[in-house]
Amino acid sequence: VLMSTDQTLPKNVVGILADCGYTSPKAIIKKVIKTDMHLPPNMLYPFVKLGARLYGHFNLEEDSPINAVKNAKVPMLFIHGDKDNFVPTYMAALLHNACTASYKDILIVKGADHAMSYKEGKEEYEQKVGEFIEKFIKKSTRGCFFYAFFFLENLLMALSACSSVREQKSSVPIPQTKKVPKI
Repeated sequence: VLMSTDQTLPKNVVGILADCGYTSPKAIIKKVIKTDMHLPPNMLYPFVKLGARLYGHFNLEEDSPINAVKNAKVPMLFIHGDKDNFVPTYMAALLHNACTASYKDILIVKGADHAMSYKEGKEEYEQKVGEFIEKFIKKSTRGCFFYAFFFLENLLMALSACSSVREQKSSVPIPQTKKVPKI
């Protein structure tokens, strides 16, 4: 989602919430190779990059969230846990600092690991997201927002907000989700 912030987005996208955002594919891959796999990132990253090019047909370094937010076209809210062991918290700060959106804000949740900001700081999370929704969605005639998320409750909250706004301002029917079978 963050890599789309500098693109011409649909008119109903009035803001972006980025929970656990990373600065670039290269940075997060090298971090995982070094910290999680305990291998030399400068030696192995070129092979990952080559694999992406050969098998995925894309260049890992062609674009990045940090470059995209430098030309962000919609308001942005960055959320991150200060104990995130997967995407380092400093990446959220770098993204926030680089962001040139007309409005930007950041919430760092104390004690939250990766994708656990809502669980660890539910009250402050709901307050900050609620303020963002109130400011940019409920007052908008355009509708919805993109949400970069990893936690199911965040998704439900985002869908609920989008659905209620769309129901109020549009005659377009909202598709019903199918029940997900248990695996």
